[in-house]
Amino acid sequence: MKQATLFSLSLFLLLCSTSLAISPAPAAAPKAPAAKTPHTPKAAAPSPKPLVPTLPQSPDSPDSVPDDITRILKKAKMFSTLIRLLKTTEIMNNINSQLITAKSGGITILAPDDSAFSNLKAGFLNSLNEGQKIELVQFHILPEFVSSSNFDSLSNPVQTVAGKDPVRLPLNVNALGNSVNISTGVVNATVLGVVYSDNKLGIYHVDKAKMFSTLIRLLKTTEIMNNINSQLITAKSGGITILAPDDSAFSNLKAGFLNSLNEGQKIELVQFHILPEFVSSSNFDSLSNPVQTVAGKDPVRLPLNVNALGNSVNISTGVVNATVLGVVYSDNKLGIYHVDKVLLPLDFFATNKAPALAPTSLAKAPKAAKENSSDDDQEETNQDHNKSGAVNLVIGGTKFVSLGIALMAVATMWC
Repeated sequence: MKQATLFSLSLFLLLCSTSLAISPAPAAAPKAPAAKTPHTPKAAAPSPKPLVPTLPQSPDSPDSVPDDITRILKKAKMFSTLIRLLKTTEIMNNINSQLITAKSGGITILAPDDSAFSNLKAGFLNSLNEGQKIELVQFHILPEFVSSSNFDSLSNPVQTVAGKDPVRLPLNVNALGNSVNISTGVVNATVLGVVYSDNKLGIYHVDKAKMFSTLIRLLKTTEIMNNINSQLITAKSGGITILAPDDSAFSNLKAGFLNSLNEGQKIELVQFHILPEFVSSSNFDSLSNPVQTVAGKDPVRLPLNVNALGNSVNISTGVVNATVLGVVYSDNKLGIYHVDKVLLPLDFFATNKAPALAPTSLAKAPKAAKENSSDDDQEETNQDHNKSGAVNLVIGGTKFVSLGIALMAVATMWC
């Protein structure tokens, strides 16, 4: 009987505990919602700004590696000559295979467009043997992926698939602001934009640098070229800065403008593009306006104002507004900067002109003994170029080479 009673009691307690476990707990009184502390999202770290823009006709860049570079270049519709060279040299297949199998690293292609190839001397490509064609194509390929924001991280001379020989195969890359310039010791080129980029393959549109033949001709005919070279050779301090308009800038002047100038005006025009001091690419903001040129410092007749903001350098003459596009050459005595317009002095357009100022000492400097004619200049330029590869100066250096070489080297390989 006792056992039955204990069993019944145990069963009763078990049922009670089960019932309590299943029954829902009484709802708690609603609490006032806690005041939410406003959450200030952390500012995301800015991603590196691309140095070169993406071209509007560029294919979408997928996360996966492309399996056909031909498709990418064809879509851009401007690289048929490069495509043909990549195929005939069989380098196209090698690149595609490497991109598919590579687990790290990557490839960067510096792609000249069809107009760049058409500007080579007539018959140049046909004059190359098979080995030279292979080397030419390989020279346009870097054995690593370079993003559009990392060109300034490259170490010069840059290694290409053709090799890293600073004597035979120099390739120097200089990034300044939004400008990426490339020098090979023979030609200067500019990166114009991104054709394609992912995490393994970068293809960048390159074109030859602007030509300065009109400026060179004016420097010679006014004999200022010789004066500058003499001053650079003899000067122990100071230096010279040249604001160099390219040929297209001169072609945008009114028809016949240069021919309408007398000899004195041509001299003044050239002098107006020269500063009697060396200005490095990072020191334009240290200039005081109006800036003195070799033509003089007259704020009424010859105003030249330079404004540097961030990576942008703008120049105003009272007649035109121009922009510094990049560095042509720079060392500790001579700086040559590419500007997009001819700097026309207000003096040319003043109705009542003030008396002309006496030319500065630069204009009176004696001629260099070995530069008596344009032919001599050209001969010396060719000799110096063949002996020393003087165009390497485009990336800066301490050894002086004449102004003629620094500017003429840009056009050595081009028509």
